[in-house]
Amino acid sequence: MVQKMNLKKFDEPSTFYNVIKRDFSNNLMENDLMLGLTRLLRDYPKQFNNFYYLATVEQDGKSVLSAFLTPPWNILVHAADEIDEVPYRILVDHLIVNEISLPGVNGRTNVSKRFADIWCASAKTVKKIHTEMRLFILTSVNKVKLARGRLVKADPRHYDLLLDWAQKFHEDVRLDVGDNYLRKHLETTVETRNAFIWVDGEPVCMTFRERPHDDGVSIGYVYTPPKLRGHGYATSCVKTVSERTLREGYGYCSLFTDRANPT
Repeated sequence: MVQKMNLKKFDEPSTFYNVIKRDFSNNLMENDLMLGLTRLLRDYPKQFNNFYYLATVEQDGKSVLSAFLTPPWNILVHAADEIDEVPYRILVDHLIVNEISLPGVNGRTNVSKRFADIWCASAKTVKKIHTEMRLFILTSVNKVKLARGRLVKADPRHYDLLLDWAQKFHEDVRLDVGDNYLRKHLETTVETRNAFIWVDGEPVCMTFRERPHDDGVSIGYVYTPPKLRGHGYATSCVKTVSERTLREGYGYCSLFTDRANPT
C-alpha cells in the first residue's frame, strides 16, 4: 500500500498549534519549545518579524514532521520517533524552492542532525554544532532551603535593570540577540507579569517565565550578577517561580541548559 505524503503550510499560528499538539500528543514535552513559540507568535506577533514559516509534512493525513521558522532564528524541527528521510527531503526541497535561507537548525539531536545532513547536501554547505542543549522537565518541586530574601514580580520600574541583566545573560550563554528583539521581548514579559526578581535588600537575581501554553511553561533568563553568585539566589528564585507555576495549574516547567556549562 502506497502511503501518501505531502507538505502543508499554515498561515494561522493557532491552527498550526492545534495540529502539532494533536499529532505529536505522545511526546508533547519534547515539543515544548515549538508549542510555546507558536502560542507566543499567536498572542504577541509584535515580538517577531512579519515573515514566519509554519509547516508540517503529513503522511496519510497525520503530521510526522513539523517546522517553525521566524527569521533571524534557526529553524525549529520536530518529528515523530520513527520516520525515514523522505519527510525531511520534502521539507528541505520546499524551503529551497521557495528560496528560504536558514542560519541553522534546532531540535532533538537525532531530528536536527537528520535535517542538517539533508539540508547541507542539498544547499551544498557544511554543518557545525554551535551548542548542545539539554531539556529538563519539572513536575514537582523538592524541598530546598531558601536563600535570604523573597520573590517579587518585576514591574516597569525594574525595566532598565532587567534589560542590563538580560544583555549580560545573553553574553554568558553566547547567544547573539538583536537589541530591538530583546527590548520587545522584555516589554512583553514585564507586561504579562512573567518577569521575577529575587530581592535580598536589593535585587540579586532574576528569571522569566517563557512561552506559556496549555500544558507547560519554560523557565528562562536565570541570571545572577557574578559578584552575587554562590548564595543560592538562583536556586531559590527558580524553585519559588516553579512552585507558583504548578499551583496555577500548569502540568510542568521546562528549562533548557547548555551541556557545556557544568553549573
